[in-house]
Amino acid sequence: MLQQISTDSLPDSFVVFDLETTGLDASQHEIIEIAAIRFKKGRTAHETMQALVKPKGALPLRITELTGITQEMVDRDGEQIRDVLDEFATFVGDLRLVTFNTEFDMAFLQVAAKGNGLRTFKNPTSCALKLARKAWPNRKSYRLDDLAPDGEFNSGISHRALEDARRALIVYAAATDALKTKRAQKGSTEKVSTAPKRRATQPAKKKLSFGEKMAKGAFSLFISALRKRR
Repeated sequence: MLQQISTDSLPDSFVVFDLETTGLDASQHEIIEIAAIRFKKGRTAHETMQALVKPKGALPLRITELTGITQEMVDRDGEQIRDVLDEFATFVGDLRLVTFNTEFDMAFLQVAAKGNGLRTFKNPTSCALKLARKAWPNRKSYRLDDLAPDGEFNSGISHRALEDARRALIVYAAATDALKTKRAQKGSTEKVSTAPKRRATQPAKKKLSFGEKMAKGAFSLFISALRKRR
């Protein structure tokens, strides 16, 4: 369950996912972990999937240092990428796919699907990063860790796919809420500009929406335990 965030502007159902990879180039590097959260409006818990993938090559040390995923882990628990993609495709169906950086994640997903003789994903997509830039144009950093700090989830896990998917969900919801508030304020301003002038009065103290609080740095969120689907 998301707390302190309005989900009214979100689609009724969608899947937010994240990948961990061996590098940044989808044509040369591999997926080593996929995790996804299937969001449904009105529910207090959302189904998840998470799977390690066994890469063809050795896992670079820098990736282990970044993600905490070791060669031993992928050798022991990693599944074949084709099997994981099949599971992921079943999990998402035709729902909208939300990621923090859609260009990056979808590139890896499509290359992996093509390379394994599977159908590419035709789902509609949304990019939390692009929404964040529109919602808060004056932020100094748009890194996921800065937009949704790990500490907000009371977790010491960083750069694992499920944790990052949770953060992406928070950013997506908060940015959507902030943009809705901006549109409403713009509409209100346009109405006021055409209305007759009135005597000035003491303005009431404005109650900030969650998105505005986030833009000001007051980012205090918690996410409940999600049921793991395996």
